[in-house]
Amino acid sequence: MRAIVFGFTMMVLLFTSLFHIVGNITWTKPAYASGLTSYEQVIVQSGDSLWKIADQFNEDHQLTIPQMIQLIIDENQLDSAYIYPGQQIHIPRSVQ
Repeated sequence: MRAIVFGFTMMVLLFTSLFHIVGNITWTKPAYASGLTSYEQVIVQSGDSLWKIADQFNEDHQLTIPQMIQLIIDENQLDSAYIYPGQQIHIPRSVQ
C-alpha cells in the first residue's frame, strides 16, 4: 500500500513540475508586463464602448478583448464598464 501511495505522489509531483516548466516556456508576457510602460490617452467619442476601444489595442498587448477591457478598467480605476463621451481613458503601451 505504501508503494502505491509513494508512486502516486511521485507521479503527481512529476506532472506538476512538467506543467510548470512547459507553462513558463510557452507563456508570452503581455506587452504591458515588461514593467516599462507609457500611456496613450484616448478621449471617448459618441458611440464608443470599452469593447470597441479594447478591440483597437488588444493585439498590441496579446490579450483577448475581455482581458483588455479588464486591464482598461483596472488601469483607469473605473467603477464599471460604462464610459461616456469626453471621458479620458489611458491605455498602457510598452516602451520598446
